[in-house]
Amino acid sequence: MHPSCSFGSVRRRVPVLLLIAAPAAAALTGCGPHRGDAAAQPQALPSAGKAVGVVSPTRGDVTRTVTQPATIQGIEEASLYAKASGYLKAVNVDKGDRVRQGQVLAVIESPELHDQQRQARAAYDQSLAAAEGARAAQGRAEADVRQGSAQVERARADAEEAAAGVARAAADVEKTQAELPRLQALAGEADAAVQQAVEQQGEAQAEVARWEQQLKAAQATLRAIQAAQQKAEADAHLQQITYRRFQSIQEKDAGLVTGQQVDEARARMETSESEVETARHKVEAAGEDVGTARQQVEAARRRRAAAAQKVTAEKSHAQAAHQEVEVAGKAVDAARQQVKVAEGQRLSAERQLKVTDEQRKALGQQVHVAAAQVSAARRQSEGNRSALSAAAALAAYTRLVAPFDGVVTERLADPGGFVQNAGTNQAAAKPVLKVVRDQVLRVLVPVPEASISRVRDGQPAAVVVDAFPKEVFHGTVARFAGALDPKSRTLLTEVDLRNPQGRLKPGMYARVTLSLEVHRGALSVPSETVMGPEDKRFVYTVAEGRAPHAGHHRRGRREDGGDHLRPQPGRSGGAGRARHAGGRRAGEGAGRQAGDARIGPLTPQRDARVCRLS
Repeated sequence: MHPSCSFGSVRRRVPVLLLIAAPAAAALTGCGPHRGDAAAQPQALPSAGKAVGVVSPTRGDVTRTVTQPATIQGIEEASLYAKASGYLKAVNVDKGDRVRQGQVLAVIESPELHDQQRQARAAYDQSLAAAEGARAAQGRAEADVRQGSAQVERARADAEEAAAGVARAAADVEKTQAELPRLQALAGEADAAVQQAVEQQGEAQAEVARWEQQLKAAQATLRAIQAAQQKAEADAHLQQITYRRFQSIQEKDAGLVTGQQVDEARARMETSESEVETARHKVEAAGEDVGTARQQVEAARRRRAAAAQKVTAEKSHAQAAHQEVEVAGKAVDAARQQVKVAEGQRLSAERQLKVTDEQRKALGQQVHVAAAQVSAARRQSEGNRSALSAAAALAAYTRLVAPFDGVVTERLADPGGFVQNAGTNQAAAKPVLKVVRDQVLRVLVPVPEASISRVRDGQPAAVVVDAFPKEVFHGTVARFAGALDPKSRTLLTEVDLRNPQGRLKPGMYARVTLSLEVHRGALSVPSETVMGPEDKRFVYTVAEGRAPHAGHHRRGRREDGGDHLRPQPGRSGGAGRARHAGGRRAGEGAGRQAGDARIGPLTPQRDARVCRLS
């Protein structure tokens, strides 16, 4: 793939010419296009005269990257020291072993620590038993006190209940005696209500009979009016027939029936029809009277039934009132007897209350003694528990456990070796194991100062290691150092890299590529078209078939071995000149037809390839 020059944004697309000094078209070399880009293929000219090659700039995305050496580390690393001095009894893992968090990795033999723990345990168990016995004794005493208090409360409640019973019994006597006259009055009122209900029942019966009589009269009137209506309808029918007959005869022979006779017949017909209509109205009115009478009969019957039910209810109420009077009289006698019984119960309950209260006071003294014993046992137990916790903590230091899931990278001691307590003798203590969490790795990348403004959190990073040269591992930028290294003027940047299969190892050398920025739609040309020294590079541009001059351009960026050039607006010269170039020299050549551009003879100041930007 040939390197290329890319241009930023320009006003017009620019075909690029390569002028190659060569005796024949077959001598074209060194100005190859990007792979697969037919637009960038140089066009060779026939061998008549000097050969000229033409290329056109291509447009595409150009990514600016930075690649730096890096070092891979585990996301977490821990050197495990002993917290207790002693001989290593066992080392359960070796270098390269996978471990889980909390897994016992090594055991230290320390008999004196275990003896201290056993002694502390025995003392603590003994104090617990003593405290438990004291608490049991206190519990029994408190239970006795609660039982005595409950008995006192029950005795007091019994006494109060007995006194209340006496009061209730006396109140019942008074209430019943006061209630008796009222009940007797209610019984009298109930008897009067029965008599009134009987009278209302008789009135309702008379009303039913009256309305039934009126209903019969209305029905008879209706029948008479209906008969009159039928007679009027028959007469009207006869008058209609007579009128039609007279009218028909007059129409046939006016001499047989006079017009007066026809008019009289029509008048009689209309009169009979009016009588029919009147009779019909009377029938409707009589029907309404019958309906009203029938409704009144039904209402009277309902009132009669209600009156009968009221008589029954009032009789039942009066009977109940007389029974209540009888029951009240008996209740007065029973209440007087209950007053005597309640007074006896009250005296007995007061005597029992005095006895149980004396017993409760004696039990209270026993509770105070038991509480003092429990307090002393608790203090002893707390002291022994503290001693046991300290001994257990020291004994736990005889086991080294994994602080997280990971892999053992170093084993620095073997069973039988003596290890020092790192807490008391840091100078002599040495680590036993080193564990690294490698499911996620941190890649340490020194980013040059010129690129740190374009590096950000979450930015993708491509990592390549020598162990897998054909693979690219992908991670993301996770964190930065707070300052640059004053020696290298680089910013330490960390990339988090997932490593679920453990293929990558901590300590590997890596090369990390960070994508800093992307130029969208940049123009590019082969680098062979770029001429001149570093600070004054240029390309030849062709206008109207010639390369009249070369323009100087600002330096662009190199991608895949080529230079990316941004045209600088406002410069004089040929249309669409390039801004920057770099590449090989070529021979001078004579002009000819290339595509649709006519190339005339050139007099270049030096051997060059010419880029035309249009």
